[in-house]
Amino acid sequence: MLDAAEQGREGKKFYTAMRGFGRWIATGKRGGAVRSLEDVAREFGTTRAMARDICLILQAKGMVQMRQRVGVTIQPMENWDSLSRDVIAWRMHADRWTQLSELTELRLGVEPHCARLAIERASSSQKGSLRRLADDLRVVGERWIAADEAVANIDRDYLDLDQQFHRTMLAASGIALLRALSPAFDLALEVRNGSFDSTDQESATPPQRVSLLLHEAVAAAIYDGHADEAELCAASILHEVRGKLTSDLVDRLKVALVKLHLYTPENQAILTAARQDDLWAVPSAVGPGLAAGGLVPGQSTVSRRIASSAE
Repeated sequence: MLDAAEQGREGKKFYTAMRGFGRWIATGKRGGAVRSLEDVAREFGTTRAMARDICLILQAKGMVQMRQRVGVTIQPMENWDSLSRDVIAWRMHADRWTQLSELTELRLGVEPHCARLAIERASSSQKGSLRRLADDLRVVGERWIAADEAVANIDRDYLDLDQQFHRTMLAASGIALLRALSPAFDLALEVRNGSFDSTDQESATPPQRVSLLLHEAVAAAIYDGHADEAELCAASILHEVRGKLTSDLVDRLKVALVKLHLYTPENQAILTAARQDDLWAVPSAVGPGLAAGGLVPGQSTVSRRIASSAE
């Protein structure tokens, strides 16, 4: 019988091997390839029994199919459980910006609708939580922006608040299927924040002030029952991520902020500075996946992180 330390080592070994095999499948078009359990065990440093357990998990995610006297057949991407947190993470490793673009498009189709639904369906507690989280996001975000040097854990503090905000908004829709998207959306926020994996920690950058303002506006709109403004501001959070906060959209946001009693001189200046009409071309170092996915670098937080990594 394994002691606790040995169990921990075995568990880490199992997860490392499963992650390695999952990433291998996600990298490139491998549909139809056949591997034996012995191949998997040898290539990823496990026993045959552990390789079998790994393949059973990947089979449940639609990535492989196991058959006696055939082996382990890699399945085409259309068979995968695309909303599995593991599958998303492995696809992020293979082609981060294409996967991030897909998640952003999915969020754009879901979160504004959730904001509108929350007007009627959110509990008083949820509405209050959104306002509190938006206030805390602005405090932590401004502290991060103003910091002259790294502040311990501030990126993690901001990410935790951001994830709580978006989870609460999904839950406030009253639709369980939409709430179930939270783990997938959490990963998108981790990439945006620079906390997706350890190699990104040095790339974490503060949020844009307009993002802080838009979160505050969404919370205020939901709290005060302004459905159109809630939907517009929630969509604008995603447009900022995509680098598509155009002058027309900014003008509509100014009208919304007036209605929400948030149109102060400071917020007017934030919106004016946030216009993303003049976007520059995709650096060649980024690769075609980003451009094809629609995330064009501009002034957005994600775009600035892409640009710095391409230099």
